[in-house]
Amino acid sequence: MEVVALLSGMFQKFDHIISVHNGYKMETIGDAYCVASGVPNPSKTEHVSNIATIALLQREFLYDFMIPHRPGQYLHCRWGFNTGPVFTGVVGIRAPRYSVFGPTVTIAAKMENSGIPDKIQMTLKSHQMLSARFPEFKCSSRGSVKIDGIGTLLTYWLDGVEDLLKSDRTPREKELPAATSTSDEDPDPYTFPRESSQVSSANSVVPLIP
Repeated sequence: MEVVALLSGMFQKFDHIISVHNGYKMETIGDAYCVASGVPNPSKTEHVSNIATIALLQREFLYDFMIPHRPGQYLHCRWGFNTGPVFTGVVGIRAPRYSVFGPTVTIAAKMENSGIPDKIQMTLKSHQMLSARFPEFKCSSRGSVKIDGIGTLLTYWLDGVEDLLKSDRTPREKELPAATSTSDEDPDPYTFPRESSQVSSANSVVPLIP
């Protein structure tokens, strides 16, 4: 019951964050939390800034989220995200649900799995779109990482937002960019197909008592 209460409190806040920043909650499996942006309502490039904002806000929230049944200890989480086309559809009869599938989702999960607690890892494709269209988000190269079942990928860390990196913490929610609605702007070299979306996966890590 303690773990259920812990995850419930954390996911409740996560749900609020994605609702404000145009995210779509795909599923939660145990302590894994998966989010997409750009579906079911397509966007051109805004989905990458939405997911980056969501990840930073979730991380900021956890900085102050003490584990209720372990006073003095805090929850740590890994984040990973990826950009690309996905397959979508309503699955199920008794409990139908809009679902998202495809290699883009798989690689997003791999970004989380191969990450480090308290860090946000992204693929090269996500980094290129984010840095080209939303330079206020600051990233750093992690280098080449061997990903099980995929191979070696060049990945990046999402560090924070410009002018707010002086402290060791990420920006507060009110200081981050608001969600951007979809638009019909003229295409540019960094515009991905309409079926492209951003998929993020987060997984919590509970510290063990020595």
